[in-house]
Amino acid sequence: MKDPKESTTPIDSHIIDPVGAIKITQNIEFETQLMKAHTKGGLGFMAEDANSLHDRWQCKQVEDIGRNNEKNGADRIVDGIYIQTKYYDTATKTINSAFDVETGMYRYYQKTDGKPMLLEVPKDQYEQAVNLMREKIKEGKVAGVTDPKEAQTLVKAGCVTFKQARNIAKAGNIDSLLFDAKQSVVSTASSLGISFIINFAILKYKKIDTGDALKISFVESIKTGGSVFISSVLVRQFFKTAMGRGLLTTSTQASKSAVNSVYNYALGKDTIHKFAAVICEKHVTGAAAKNVVIKFFSKKNVKLPDNLIAEKAFRKLFMPQVLVDEGEYDLVVVGGGVAGIAAAVQAARLNLKVALINNRRMLGGNSSSEIGVPMDGDLYHNKYPKLGRIVREMDNYFTFFDPSKFGKYQDKDNQIVFRGEKIGQYADSIKKYLVANEPNISLFEGMHVNEVIMNEKRVCKVIAVDLGSLKRHSFSGEIFADCTGDATLGLLAGADHAYGRESKHETGEDMAPDIADNLVMGSTNQWHSRKTNEKSDFPIEEWMLQFNADYNFEIYHSYFNWETGFGNMHTVDQAEEIRDHNLRAIYGNWAYIKTHKPEKFAYYTLGDISYVTGKRESYRLIGDIFLKQQDIDRKIVYPDAIVTTTWGIDLHYPDKKNSSYFPKEEFIGYAVHANRNKNIYTFPYRCLYSRNVENLFMAGRNISVSHIALGTVRVQRCTGMMGEVVGLASYLCKKYSCVPRDVYNFYLEELLRLVK
Repeated sequence: MKDPKESTTPIDSHIIDPVGAIKITQNIEFETQLMKAHTKGGLGFMAEDANSLHDRWQCKQVEDIGRNNEKNGADRIVDGIYIQTKYYDTATKTINSAFDVETGMYRYYQKTDGKPMLLEVPKDQYEQAVNLMREKIKEGKVAGVTDPKEAQTLVKAGCVTFKQARNIAKAGNIDSLLFDAKQSVVSTASSLGISFIINFAILKYKKIDTGDALKISFVESIKTGGSVFISSVLVRQFFKTAMGRGLLTTSTQASKSAVNSVYNYALGKDTIHKFAAVICEKHVTGAAAKNVVIKFFSKKNVKLPDNLIAEKAFRKLFMPQVLVDEGEYDLVVVGGGVAGIAAAVQAARLNLKVALINNRRMLGGNSSSEIGVPMDGDLYHNKYPKLGRIVREMDNYFTFFDPSKFGKYQDKDNQIVFRGEKIGQYADSIKKYLVANEPNISLFEGMHVNEVIMNEKRVCKVIAVDLGSLKRHSFSGEIFADCTGDATLGLLAGADHAYGRESKHETGEDMAPDIADNLVMGSTNQWHSRKTNEKSDFPIEEWMLQFNADYNFEIYHSYFNWETGFGNMHTVDQAEEIRDHNLRAIYGNWAYIKTHKPEKFAYYTLGDISYVTGKRESYRLIGDIFLKQQDIDRKIVYPDAIVTTTWGIDLHYPDKKNSSYFPKEEFIGYAVHANRNKNIYTFPYRCLYSRNVENLFMAGRNISVSHIALGTVRVQRCTGMMGEVVGLASYLCKKYSCVPRDVYNFYLEELLRLVK
């Protein structure tokens, strides 16, 4: 086959049928629920499509009725049987999702005879799901069913696992390709497509490597002239990329025009790279693969995207392709908050070569003036007194008592001065000084890690985008530490993780809810006002949250409880929306009290408003120990107990009065803080590394704890001590050429000696 790089015609001109491609595009949403795949519950939609397609291939009569969004209705009817599909990452969540949150009763019944619908679950969760359904029946939660043995007839194993459903929603993997191939056979009535499926199956049966089988099957289909079938598969794969989804979600006319132009050249960078390798049996790069989308947009009147998916795709189009190699490091720390600083400094002082990558241009994370959360927690009750040394150095409260180390004094206004500079409450300059003066640390500010290169279960390299130039920078390392708070690195590496609240059934915690959910603690944007010598106005605008005489806040600055994002918005994926909502609340309330209560606020004006949101909770990575409430309450002593927390379990929930005025738009929370300053507990080292990514540490609010246990470990002085431990353990990893788990198994005594 001719090398596309040498061709003067568009890359896919000999493969893609433009007319057929347009028809396929028009039918994609009719045949599947692809555009729902990346919404909440999106994996369930993909699972519905996969299971429905499987039934059709079994020559069963299938009626997809779930797209009418009828409350508690079936997803499809197969040979007269009503089926509801549920796909979550655990069997517990899958089963619980089929039961009413308030009543606890099973929700899905056939209207024809009132019998329970068949519940379809991930293939790999079937046995556990049956057991859980059995318990629900014993508890009387399934109306009309009393015999627990009937659980087996109420639960059906889907044809795909949870992981396969997730893969189907993405491009460029085996599960996705086979699903799209089967779907294409149905839509194109292609005998060649059927031949592809059969050939692939035969080759796999003969123990042919999956990649080779895929290549052979595609090439044979192309040789026999199956252009419509191949077009169909490639188009479907394309629209599973962010760029493709962005195009598909524009207006109908714009979508047709865009897709038509794309087919005249290629199916976009990602798709071309993946499929050109399959078709040509070699990697295709250069202008033919890399610049097609940019060329497309340069020839069109570009309309700015109006949704998140399209916006991400749009931004990606203009990313420079330059990749700067920043070299190799003993330890790569991602995240420059208190935990990340402590990890980097500690490791550097033990002669490790460290890269510290921070996506802001100010160190400190939540405890910086950019966000404005004071350092909290206690360093005086540690099991190991030496732990917390670096935290003391970056914390102006403690450094105040060590003027000899920093040459620090108080000026005439009683403000703390460091190296001739007023440092303010959050000690930004001290944190920067600590990092800048460690010769073994290379600091990279304003860089966001968005790619990870893996070698089986190990991170080999991370790639970060410079948020100023958009250039990409690569960092190789032996050991990596995720100190991002959001578990950014861990998620990219495929680390096991958790989000939201676990159920009582999962953890045994009495403070946990009966049913797992996505409620998390809220995120805050701090604000302050200042008094002036002149009166000022602040008009009420339509876009602000609207307050009234019955509900407003006569305050001059924010408190800890001004927070939003309690599960109604995703802490990470919708971080900007959370920030904007906080700002709407801040400006709305200020406008109201300035307008209606001038006697108190006429001479005040808004001063500092934190544009960067301070998060209390997001993703948590799972280690060899998953810390729970029982560990803390019962003071369970682990052999590797190392970091001491003193904060007590502090959890935040949406304020009920605020919810009544702003339902699902809460911006006020309240704290449940049991045993504050009494719950002193030392938790284990095994919470600080990933259980399935071999060379990955974590420190900060993303460590291996339940939602409940997070309430005590998340404050900054505690996270800083986590970072110190990670730095010490990284030293042992280098010394013995081992991974974090080995430190526990073989070198724990030495680690504990380092902190004594």
